[in-house]
Amino acid sequence: MNRLFSFFLFASAMALVSCGGSSEAIDASPNYRAQNDTQAEYFTANDETTTKTASPNRDLIKTATLKVESPNLVQTKASIQLAMNVHQGYLFSESSSFQDDFQVVHLGIKVPNAEFEVCLDRIQKEVPSTKSIDVKTEDVTAQLVDFSARIKSKRLMEQRLYQLIEKTDEMKDVLSLEASLNQVREEIERMEASIVRLQNDVAYSTINISITSPAVKPVVEEPTFFDQAGSNFLVGWSGITRTLLGFIRQWPLTLIMCTMVFFLVRAVRRSGILRELGMAKPK
Repeated sequence: MNRLFSFFLFASAMALVSCGGSSEAIDASPNYRAQNDTQAEYFTANDETTTKTASPNRDLIKTATLKVESPNLVQTKASIQLAMNVHQGYLFSESSSFQDDFQVVHLGIKVPNAEFEVCLDRIQKEVPSTKSIDVKTEDVTAQLVDFSARIKSKRLMEQRLYQLIEKTDEMKDVLSLEASLNQVREEIERMEASIVRLQNDVAYSTINISITSPAVKPVVEEPTFFDQAGSNFLVGWSGITRTLLGFIRQWPLTLIMCTMVFFLVRAVRRSGILRELGMAKPK
């Protein structure tokens, strides 16, 4: 009985030692440490996200859409241009289309975020014929924080891959790690580009303006007799020059045909066929 009890205690002690050793081995492995570091980075980023979300400084993308009806398109565009210049904006797009008897001009304006409301009010005052206005605001604070946290996590993963590549001797493993590293870099570049795009949209708000005005129809004058005569003379002269140029372009064929006709006429005259037919002149 005492032997059985002693054997049980010995087995229990060995099991505890083996569990402790495996735990230390796991903690000592670089992959496990990298995973723990990544998780710590993730939770830290989440804490930063929560803190920034609660902050009163928001990253907002503002967009306004105006529809204007104006009898004078040139004057309306000049007023909008003046308001845009005063508030340090710039024109990034302009297009025009015709609908029935009206011309529709689309203007895209960018203004600094701090000047958005003031510029919008000035445009409405300068262009009193504004029919509708629609203002939209998009909060991208969480997106920017999320991108930043993900980039930090990817940077950490990039460093871990560098370390593994330096410690690996097998070419197959090196190629696999480099492929993973390139993929991580591409993801980082994509997220950085998204951050730049969102920051630009936050820094400069957008004002889209559609101006509808009566289309100005051009006055078509009826051509006079002399105008028609002059144009017809030019058309005829152009036809003559084209014909002459055609003969010049085909000069080898023209020369061969003229030579054949010459010898054919000469042969007919010598054979007396024209005399028999009564077509030759009497001597």
